[in-house]
Amino acid sequence: MGTFLSNRFNSDLRDFMGYTGDYLPVILLLLVNKAKSSMSKSFPDFDQAVPAGIMRRLAAMLYDTVLVCALVVVAFAALYLPLAIGFGITETKNQPLWFIYMLLIVMGFYVWFWTHGGQTLGMRAWRIRLFSKDGGAVSYGQAAIRFLVAILSLGALGLGFIWSLFDEKKRTWHDIASGTQMVLMKKKGR
Repeated sequence: MGTFLSNRFNSDLRDFMGYTGDYLPVILLLLVNKAKSSMSKSFPDFDQAVPAGIMRRLAAMLYDTVLVCALVVVAFAALYLPLAIGFGITETKNQPLWFIYMLLIVMGFYVWFWTHGGQTLGMRAWRIRLFSKDGGAVSYGQAAIRFLVAILSLGALGLGFIWSLFDEKKRTWHDIASGTQMVLMKKKGR
């Protein structure tokens, strides 16, 4: 019965979306290779790089918020639907594991993009890139620290972001804590 429901759900989902998913692994592989090739080991003119301003950072965050919301919906459905259909578990309120699961999904999004190319899709649109303070690639540890301190920066009524208005290198709290720097990239062809 469980297999029947699962097959029926997948068939309905494919019909609804009009997509069989055959190209998804290829698309993901292309994205991974693009990210790996676009992140050099170091940024040649890092000392002369222009730090990214707060408005570009906020604009990139707005773009990324849309993507993260879509990702959270998919991640929620991927876990909730099997639990609801298979086990009858429908209550998600006051469940700390749901919160931790969603936090890990969001953290995974940012950590993956920051460590594989130094840019989320929103950062790419606004031509900003994240580097280690020495101009190298961001490590997983730096990305994790950056994410967790960014939550504190937002939770403190945005003071961690406002800090960049007073810092000479335009660093936020999470830049300082993780040893990273966000810089404005030159337009291609210039």
